[in-house]
Amino acid sequence: MTESEAPRSVTRRRVFYIAGFDPRPVGIYARTMREQGEAYAALHERRFAMGKRKDLAPHLHRWELSMLSPGAECETEYDFLVWNDLVSQRMDRALPEIYRMALGDLLHFLRLGLFRRVWAADRRMFGCLIYPYWLLPAFLGASVLAGLWAYGLVQSASGLWPAGLLAGFAVAGLLMLWVARNDGRHFALWLAHYYRFAREEALGSAESLVARRAAFAREIREARASGRYKEVLVVGHSAGALQAVLTLDEGVEESAGDATPLGLITIGQNTSLFSLNPEAERARAALARLAARRDLTWVDISSGEDWISFTRLDPTLAADMPAIGQKTGPIVLGAGFRAIFSRKQVRWGRMSVLRGHFLFFHANAEPGLWDWYDIILGQGTLAERFRGASSAVKASRMQMR
Repeated sequence: MTESEAPRSVTRRRVFYIAGFDPRPVGIYARTMREQGEAYAALHERRFAMGKRKDLAPHLHRWELSMLSPGAECETEYDFLVWNDLVSQRMDRALPEIYRMALGDLLHFLRLGLFRRVWAADRRMFGCLIYPYWLLPAFLGASVLAGLWAYGLVQSASGLWPAGLLAGFAVAGLLMLWVARNDGRHFALWLAHYYRFAREEALGSAESLVARRAAFAREIREARASGRYKEVLVVGHSAGALQAVLTLDEGVEESAGDATPLGLITIGQNTSLFSLNPEAERARAALARLAARRDLTWVDISSGEDWISFTRLDPTLAADMPAIGQKTGPIVLGAGFRAIFSRKQVRWGRMSVLRGHFLFFHANAEPGLWDWYDIILGQGTLAERFRGASSAVKASRMQMR
């Protein structure tokens, strides 16, 4: 074993976390971190501490974390890189506009053949992709039928057609108001907005998002150059996986072998939606460049229990990918939730697709290859933890055109 391969005792680490297409406030993530960190420490006889959130910049919040285990302690500066404000701006649409948007996106994806490609690659993700495009019309049809029923009922009872018409419009409007106000139950509007974002992002990022990624990259470069940390990790969850890839590709240059170890973890990724999209040439080029970087350990984690992401698919293996030199990543692995989480946790995750999508960040009851709190607060680097691990890529037709 050479000096560069020798195990590193990581006492101080910097983690940069990029969330998915999520308009919710940062406090929700902080609360999960505190609750699950304390639960993890109790389960594994360790001591977890989390400082107060520091709002360092409009794009940056930080929590000081530490984990004390027998004979060792690790401190982590956990930086939450913010773009939820940009997400909120994109979701500020009236319901009629959302319907027009969804219809346009449906026709566009049909012309591209994107549905066919996603169906071939991952049929569960195909279900997620098509979901808002059948549920939104179903809601509209149900509201029309309910309005006609109310019209007939009131008109026959009163003998006045204006009263029936008023009742019909009122019932239909109330049902559509329920649809708008209860997206946290059915998620159709959120997914419709995300797929519009994905359509636009395939052609090129908005200037505000490019500028935000440049700010993210500056923080990562400075952390790596400071020499204060034994490891720098960049974590992208869900739609944040692509933003993490683009951030590193656009703003963090490849470094020599003696630089601070750099790791990338993409969790519950939707990046394959771009590698399968014929229009997303820029994203595929970034993926290809990152897949050949020698200074980067890239691990992609997914789970069959997560219904709104691609499961064990390597986004760099799509048919339209540019040529990759000596491929170094990603290491594609599956997190077996039933093997590492308790039955209660797995049941909790199954109660909602969004819960299952975030179960990766909960305290695992059993040791396993996926161990979120040990990865960000443990003694080994990402490269050491996954050294020798082989990708468990699911057989698919990612190569189809």
